[in-house]
Parts: sequence; C-alpha cells; structure tokens
Amino acid sequence: MIEDYRRQLDQKPEDADARFNLALAYKHKRLDEMAVAELERLREQGVEFADLEWELAQLYLRVGNREQSLQAGRRALALDAEGKHPWAKKFLKLLDQAKGKQA
Repeated sequence: MIEDYRRQLDQKPEDADARFNLALAYKHKRLDEMAVAELERLREQGVEFADLEWELAQLYLRVGNREQSLQAGRRALALDAEGKHPWAKKFLKLLDQAKGKQA
C-alpha cells in the first residue's frame, strides 16, 4: 500500500487523498513520525478537515507531544460540522485532565 501511494504522489504531488492515505498506511505500520510529516504536509497545502486533525491528535500523543495533540484535537472538533467526532471531546477532556495532573 505504501508504495502505491508513493507512486501516486510521484505522479501527482498535490493529491490530497493519496497523501492522507499514505499517512494512514504509515500510521498502521507504526511509522508515526512519517505519518505526522505527511499530515503536516497536507496542512501546508491548505487542506483542512476534521479527520486530518483527529489523526494528527492521535499521532502527536503517540510520539509524546501532548500540547500539539490537544491543539489538533481542538481543531478537529472545530472543523467537525457533521458531529462525526463526539469521542474527540472525551479524548480532549482526558488529555486536559492528564495535563493538569502533571503541573
């Protein structure tokens, strides 16, 4: 899968769907830093949608960056016009609680 998405991006570097799917493939393989890089590249391209931010929130947490995780989670909720991410609220609440305990 990874190679397929890389080939697609070689042919069409601005293909947001291929880049998002490449990031998900990296995430599935636990290549978290590579997944984050692809998702951040989407942001740089001006792509903005709740699932992108939600994936970043989860990945930032896995790589140990709680603050960026909170920010991405909040952006996911802000972009979630359809209400597809109600569990993101619980995630953010837990992160906020954990952050308070560390202080």
